[in-house]
Parts: sequence; structure tokens; C-alpha cells
Amino acid sequence: ENNIMERGIGQWWSVNGAIIDVEGEWITPEMEPQIPYKKEGAGEKNIVYKKGAPRITTAPENGITPGFDAEKPLGQWNSVEVIFWAGNCIHLLNGKVNMVLVNPRYQEGGQWRPLSHGRIQLQSEAAEVFYRNVEARPLYELPKEFLDEIPSPVADEQEFIPLLTPEAVKDWKQCGPGRFLVQNGAATGEGGMGLWWYAGRVFTNFVLRGEFLQEQEIADSGVFVRFPDPRDDPWAAVKQGHEIEIGDPNPEKPTWRTGSLYPFHAPVTANTRTPGQWNQYEIVCRGHDYSVRINDKLINTWTDTTRRSLSGYVGLQNYPDGKTVRHRNLRLKELL
Repeated sequence: ENNIMERGIGQWWSVNGAIIDVEGEWITPEMEPQIPYKKEGAGEKNIVYKKGAPRITTAPENGITPGFDAEKPLGQWNSVEVIFWAGNCIHLLNGKVNMVLVNPRYQEGGQWRPLSHGRIQLQSEAAEVFYRNVEARPLYELPKEFLDEIPSPVADEQEFIPLLTPEAVKDWKQCGPGRFLVQNGAATGEGGMGLWWYAGRVFTNFVLRGEFLQEQEIADSGVFVRFPDPRDDPWAAVKQGHEIEIGDPNPEKPTWRTGSLYPFHAPVTANTRTPGQWNQYEIVCRGHDYSVRINDKLINTWTDTTRRSLSGYVGLQNYPDGKTVRHRNLRLKELL
């Protein structure tokens, strides 16, 4: 629930046992004079949203309040917006972001499930509230002006599966020409165009993190997700999965830029470092929604309206451009 209440517009409240994650702090008596929301009863334990604070998972009985009040004086119209895309929730009041939340979920049959769709409802209680201009539209990406507001869906490194350890490397296979050499935990592609893929198992919804280093400018590689067993065809990953491009930070075609969902959706920027330096990346695959983060900056969000693939293998590309790209610290965590 996005609450509509005097000095409480934008608060989050659980409906039917749902929970969510938020960056924030538990409200203390000392904090109460500075925040909009006041407790409704003794013993109520709530959270104030604070961007960049430690991650808190709510209980159904916990509320979350904004840290500031952007409400207009009584009797004036307020503009309230809720943006929801791929488990990311943004509350806006009169054009100002007053809360960001991630990973809404609920229990069904004893299992936690992602809360990704449902009905829209207006609530009426004992007070008189007027609504106008109520409208909704679908989103196929997050609005670019809000990308910096969104935290990663996973705040730590717990439960990630390492994919480039000496033991894990035994489950990788080369498809097509060229090869990858693994030394000191770093995998370096040679020749190609080929596909080096983790054949240990398929994955559905997940966060994939890793690092890449380009030895020269526009050295080319890619990270592939959700493709079927390629057998002897490296193009299977391109045509039946999705590629996150590594190459040129400023190409003629934006969809060829590093960080693109190649060749479908361009990032707002590549945000890469100069050649010879390691770059960190995070790829989130959830349903048909994809997001890419490079060096801690969210640069690309995209919904695949072709609904190409929901599960598959992950892999790396070796590209025959005579240049060198290295990969290391590749790890994966499954999501609901």
C-alpha cells in the first residue's frame, strides 16, 4: 500500500502479509519530531526510508515512512505516483521521490513468491479524500531520471555461487573456435567467435556478478544469459539467449555500447574505466526483465517484449578482434 494520509503520503504498509526490502533506519523516539509520520499506537515499530542506509527486510506489521514531507497545504491537490518495474518500487509525491523499495514478496503454500502483478485499488476509511486523474500505463524500462535511485536487489555477497573456481571451471565447455585460458582466477578469451559456457546447470531468475578488463580500447567480448545447450553452434547464445555487450563505450550505434542488451536496448552510458583497469558488473534477470549495472551504476533496464527466454545457461564470448578481454570473480545468486 502507498498510503494517502495527512503527513503520511507515500508510506508503505503491508497488505495480506506481503514484505519488502528498504534502505532505512528503525524509528527511535528521538527521531519522531523530525519525520512526517507519528505512531498510531504504543509499541508500533516502524522504519524511516533513508537512501544508502543498511538494507532492512520488513515484517508485515512494520510500516515505512518517508524522511521528509512534500505534501501541499490542506485543501490543495497533491500529485501521487507509484512506479513499479521488475520488483523495483518508487513512490513520488509532487514530483519528489520520497521512497524506494525492492523485492516485494508474499507467501503462498508456505513458499515465498515475488509480488510482480495484481489489481489496483483505492482505499476508503473514515476520512474524506478526493481523487482525480487516476491513470496507469505499462513500463518496459525504468524512466532514466530514476536509475540512480534504485539499489541492487541483493545488498551483500551471501549465497552467491562462484563460477570460476578450480572446481567450477571443470563444468565449463568451449563451443566454436578459440578458447579461454584460466590463470590465477582470471579467464582470458583467445580467437573465436566462440562461446565458453557453464554447463553445470541452467538458471531462471538470478543476479550475475563479475569483473572484466579490456587490455586495449574497444576490445570485444560479451556475457550471455539464458540460452539453451548450444551443442556446436556459438550463435545459439546470440539468437536464443541474451548478450550483455562488452566492447565500445561510445559506438556509432548505441545498441552496440558496452552494457547494452545487444542488439535490442542501449544503456544510458557505459560507465567503464580506461583499458587496463577492472570493471565490476551486475546483471539481473527476473522474468522477462533485465537490468545491467557497471561500476555500481545502474545503466540499463529493459523488458523483453518478444519473451525470448526465461531460463538457460550462462557463458562468455571470445571474439576474434586480436584484442584481449579478461574475466574474473564470476558468481551467481538465484532469485525468487
